[in-house]
Amino acid sequence: MNPFSTDELLRMQNVQLESMPDLCELFTAGSAVGSLGEPILTHLVSAGSCQCGLDQSSSEEVTLENMDVIKTSGVIRLPFGTEIREYDKIVVTKRFGLEPDGGSANQQYMVTGMPRQSVSGMVADVMKYKPGQYSY
Repeated sequence: MNPFSTDELLRMQNVQLESMPDLCELFTAGSAVGSLGEPILTHLVSAGSCQCGLDQSSSEEVTLENMDVIKTSGVIRLPFGTEIREYDKIVVTKRFGLEPDGGSANQQYMVTGMPRQSVSGMVADVMKYKPGQYSY
């Protein structure tokens, strides 16, 4: 039994969407082989743009399943049903409707851990992304 009606769910999802002041471009994680044969994380395929909400006030240390400890740069909210997974890259192209300081190259984040879905949207922990720094 669903505690919410379809109309209530749609209203919650619309409120969540309206509260997202940023615009993001999503990139699907893939892999390539480096010069020494090691796997390298790549983000060549754009999965499109969507509204988002970046909250940098909630940075913390997180222990991943493989026991690595990372410092997150915050959390990002995404629309309900957005397909995103661990290691995907998110580029904030508009912050509160404006071009970010230093351009979008300065606003690249990688999803750490599995994103969480609620009845009104998606939430994912993110950390600053530095191209070429990460491998599987």
